Amino acid sequence: RVFTVQPGAIRTNWGIAASKDMEMFRRPDSAYASIGEIIEARAKTHLLNPTSAEELAQRLVKKISSGAPGGIVRIGNESLKLPFLKWLLPQTMMDRILYKRFGLDRLAL
Repeated sequence: RVFTVQPGAIRTNWGIAASKDMEMFRRPDSAYASIGEIIEARAKTHLLNPTSAEELAQRLVKKISSGAPGGIVRIGNESLKLPFLKWLLPQTMMDRILYKRFGLDRLAL
């Protein structure tokens, strides 16, 4: 059986570690300078009401051990939000929303 795991916000040190590398996005000569604050905020989203890594592991082991057929396993806070929106909205609209949400419209290319 194969499972695709799509976790939501999981409490890890990733955002803290990633924020140490954010300096490159703040440099005025960076192509990403105009969206540096968005990149940094996105890297820290795991700090907003995260699911613990222990809970993720326990629920994943339970799912795998249950004998249920494979499929997509969504575990953790915010793990259903994006899939629901993708189901609800046309792809072109989702692309526009995400493009704006991540500040890609501000990139100086």
